[in-house]
Formats: sequence, structure tokens, C-alpha cells
Amino acid sequence: MNDTSDQITEPGYDSSKTISWKALREAEKLENHDYVAALIEYLDREQNKKNRDRAYFILGHITKNIDNIDGAQYLINSINKEKDKYVISALLDRISDINKPKGTNIDPIIASIKSDKWLIRHRAIAALKRTEDKKAENTLIGILKTSSNHQDLSYANSTLSEIGTKDSIPDLQGLLTHKKQDVAFSALNAIIKIGGKDYIDLYRDCLSNGKLKSSAISGVVEYGDESDIPLIEKRIKELVSKKRKTLMLLEMNKTEVIVGLEFLKKFDSYKFDLPYFIDWLLNKKSDKLWDAEIEWIENEKIHTDNNNV
Repeated sequence: MNDTSDQITEPGYDSSKTISWKALREAEKLENHDYVAALIEYLDREQNKKNRDRAYFILGHITKNIDNIDGAQYLINSINKEKDKYVISALLDRISDINKPKGTNIDPIIASIKSDKWLIRHRAIAALKRTEDKKAENTLIGILKTSSNHQDLSYANSTLSEIGTKDSIPDLQGLLTHKKQDVAFSALNAIIKIGGKDYIDLYRDCLSNGKLKSSAISGVVEYGDESDIPLIEKRIKELVSKKRKTLMLLEMNKTEVIVGLEFLKKFDSYKFDLPYFIDWLLNKKSDKLWDAEIEWIENEKIHTDNNNV
């Protein structure tokens, strides 16, 4: 992984063919339990920080692949041993990907959240993902209550979307009117993940009014019903009323229009005339559609035509 002998800096250079790149990809696949003890022994005596960084990379991926608690705790404890912010941040990245069951000592991660270095602080917030200890959620709720840093808040929202319970929803709701859109959007996304169907009225309200429509549509299509057909139709028409400057993708790399059309498709033939609607989009609004949306519509037309043969 440290071998740079075949790396060059010329136009058209393909780094994916280098020794280092291939070694990194191989390391990501390792699943040998015996390597855990060997790597821990190596790390305890290795003085070179670049070598330690690479060893953490290997140990992190093995730990994730075989769900090894000894490896997980060693990586977490190693946070306190390192001084270089880049080594620590990379170590925290590895920790964020591994399971941390109840009983895991996560105090070194929590301590890193207090770092004055944003690179460490943000990685530490993300490293609380896959954590079962309630202390992790309480720490993140504390960030929502006290932090004025919009990036800290967005990272906390993102992590809560994975480990949060309904205990965090009141503080997440308090961020829906935050002046920074990334904070408000990530707060609503977290509520959708945590609150599920119980908060459908909130998603409907956000899709009807305000600045959070592109997040709210995910909650409505996931937990809504046929009563939401007019709301989704209205949102699609709103989106194609003008050319959108930015291609915004939701989960599964789908646009709002595609997500909305997939919702409407569920009610086609008995509650909504989807063929008529997509004909209207294709004939009247094609210049306002992204290529992926046109492709979805054309595929749907082919499917519909075949079924009618």
C-alpha cells in the first residue's frame, strides 16, 4: 500500500492501475481472523505513523468484514495514542464503519467530538454510527441543543438518522427552521428515518409548504397513501414548471420527479391516470426534464404499450 514506485503525474494517468491502489482494494476484502492479533501486535510496536495508518486501514476492514469486537475496541482505544490529525481522522473513518455493540467503550470517540480540529470533530461524530450504547445518542442530542456550528449539526443529524430513537425527534424538529438548509434538510431526513409513519402529517406539511420539499417527498412516498396523490402530482408539476439548475438526487440516485412518478404508478388504473400524466410530461415538459427522467417515462410507456398489446 505504501509503494509509490509506479505513480506518475502525467495527463491521463490512471491511479487505479497502480500497486498501491490494487493493494488497498485487496485489503478491503480481507476476512482472516488470525490477522487481527497479528495487526494489533504490529501496531503496538510500529513507530512510523504512515505504516500505522495503513495497518489501521487493514484492521478496520477486517474488523468490519468479520464483525470482530477485539479489533473494534483496539481501534477505538488507539484514538488516544495518535497525535497526527490525519491519522486520527482516518482511524475514525474506519471506526464509523464497524459495529459497536453494548459494552464497547466509546469514550475515546466522545472525547474526540470535543476537539477544536473540525477534521477530527466531524469524523468523531460520524464514528458514532453503528453504536448501540445510549450514550452515543445522548451525546448527539447534546450537540443539537448546544452547538452553533452548522456542520457539526448536520453531521449529528446524519448519525442520528442511523442510531437515533424517538427521544431525539423533539430536538431534530427544532432544527427544521434552521437558517442553514443543510441543517434543516438533514434534520428532516433523520426524522423520516427515525419516526417513520408516525410523522406522516409532518412530511405532508413540509411537502406542501416551505423549503424542505425535496426531503419531505421521501417521507410522503414511503409512508403516504392514495390521499397523497394530489400532493405528489402538484409537487411534480411544480418541479417541471421551470428548468432546474441543479440535478438533485434522493436515495437510490433517483430524482424527485422519478420518486413521485413511482409513487403515482402504485395507484395507476384505479386512482390515477399515469399514462395521461407522463404523456403530458413528455409532450409539454420534456425541456424541463433531466435525461434520467425522460428515460424513466419512455421505459414506462414501452411497458404500458406492451401490456396493452
